[in-house]
Amino acid sequence: MVLEKLGQIGEGRRIRRLQEVVEAVNALEDVWQGSKDAPVTMIEYASMTCSHCAHFHEATYPTLKSKYIDAGKVRFAIREFPFDPLATAAFMLARCSGDKRDALVDLLFAQ
Repeated sequence: MVLEKLGQIGEGRRIRRLQEVVEAVNALEDVWQGSKDAPVTMIEYASMTCSHCAHFHEATYPTLKSKYIDAGKVRFAIREFPFDPLATAAFMLARCSGDKRDALVDLLFAQ
């Protein structure tokens, strides 16, 4: 339906409208760690039920956080990429936990 309506308007307006639709779809903002001025931005796409993601979070992330994120060298975000309903529920729980989000993510990946 949106695409049909886009075909009825001019090119410039079509592009602006498409940008509005994309922005509306991206309702969840990233939760960032580290300095906004960090020279490197790193985005991890993770699923709470992925064993590789859990291994990264357990073995690599603590060093990444202490040496690079906390030092202002890297700006980091985890983007939810759930593989199944359990991972979706885990990320929803983490999102709803407010300032306890990072501790809850640590706990959930440890499971």
